[in-house]
Amino acid sequence: MKKLKQEDLFKNLPSEIMIDILSRVPVQTILSCKCVCKWLHDLVETHEFAQFHLSKSILGIALTIGPNYVKHKTLEVTNVNLPDLHLSTIMVLNFTYHNTSIQGSVDGLLLLSTYKHRSSELYLCNPITREAINLHSRTRPFGHGVFSYGFGVSKISGQYKAVRIWVDKKTCESECKVYTIGTGSWRSIGPVRFRCERTRAVFVNGNLHWYGHDLKDDNPLVSCFDLETEVFTTFSSPPLPYKKSSVGVVLAAAAEDSLCLCDCTAIDGTVIIWLMKEKSWTKEFVITDIGSILPEPLRVSKDGVILMSSSPKSLMYYSSKKNKTSRIISNSQGCFFVSSLSYIPSFLSLECFRTENSFSFGKNLFETFSHKSLVMCTAAETGKGEFRLRKEEEVWFWMSRLRRR
Repeated sequence: MKKLKQEDLFKNLPSEIMIDILSRVPVQTILSCKCVCKWLHDLVETHEFAQFHLSKSILGIALTIGPNYVKHKTLEVTNVNLPDLHLSTIMVLNFTYHNTSIQGSVDGLLLLSTYKHRSSELYLCNPITREAINLHSRTRPFGHGVFSYGFGVSKISGQYKAVRIWVDKKTCESECKVYTIGTGSWRSIGPVRFRCERTRAVFVNGNLHWYGHDLKDDNPLVSCFDLETEVFTTFSSPPLPYKKSSVGVVLAAAAEDSLCLCDCTAIDGTVIIWLMKEKSWTKEFVITDIGSILPEPLRVSKDGVILMSSSPKSLMYYSSKKNKTSRIISNSQGCFFVSSLSYIPSFLSLECFRTENSFSFGKNLFETFSHKSLVMCTAAETGKGEFRLRKEEEVWFWMSRLRRR
């Protein structure tokens, strides 16, 4: 009986099994699989694989890094292994324009704002598939206006939407615009009644949330924008010692689709984490001796693990069980983590939004990209349908090992 080649053995497996196998291996290895042969490339590019992989994808972090707070030179996406406080790099991208910031992250898609030629633009991108969409929101700063952004997906229709809010701090004029990905245009939904204190919103359970102050009486509040109905509602913030100050008050996402608020306004450096439970705030964690300037929570897990970015050069991990704070990463090169956001790697393709003009990364957004020990090529890039891999045996090792489980 003729011995089957290893490649033929996997090729003859049902696609459902192959999708299950590939979804369990590291992202770098999946990207390598695309370069082995055409049928693996086509399988990874299916919508079925993207959805199945997304359901199993683990928490990561997207970071913008630069030599100071103005120049953001690099975007780095990582996986987080909390037990051993380790970050593993998935991809590094160098921005063409150095003042680019992350304004939102949902299902592996990043909303990026970039400032160039005295105007700002918004891009939606997937760093894993190396695709991007220009949302055509070029705006020039005028008056005393401040822009704030949000990005999320509606709970019922599943539509991805970007939100841009402009508020003039002196005149209190304001405007909110919404861009539904796939429509190619912005829609105005009228003015807002609050002043945003952060440039980006927090996405939780189909809603975008901003911490801010009422434009009329300047009282602190949390504004909630329902991405399905496109209606704003507000609710009060927890009891804060300094209600008029916005410094040291940060919203974040918590486990089980709940909202949390981090209060760092205490003079003694104590950090209080409030969780929204059943439409009311509950004081969940009190962290003392954190040894950091204005920590910003990225994610709060249900077992009391808090992942935080710490100004200016580190990421931190707090365990409520051990009542201990540990530093995950410390940059010794003199660079700053300008912005950071929780991120889940995915293979969702922007080409599914057929009315949008998606493009592969080029010098209009990124100069260069790199993977750890990985060389990528696709049929579109070679023009010959050729797929080559530096370490092909690594792919078959992973696939055969998972198949035995």
